[in-house]
Amino acid sequence: MQGRRSFWAWGLETDEPTDAQREETAARLSQRWGREISAPPLPKIEDIQLRPPARIPARSTRRHLHDGNARPRRP
Repeated sequence: MQGRRSFWAWGLETDEPTDAQREETAARLSQRWGREISAPPLPKIEDIQLRPPARIPARSTRRHLHDGNARPRRP
């Protein structure tokens, strides 16, 4: 079974760097560039609210769409 897709759309959440790795990278970049760089907090998908779609797909094409879980919906 696959894990949950990454918020960033590349790979899976389990492939993302940990908070410690992100902070370490930010510290390394800060030292290299001589300015403070911090790793911003990752957004939680539960906190994101999208507005409704501007257009509703035609009934004949809806069966080809999916619900965001990378699995086609069954008619």
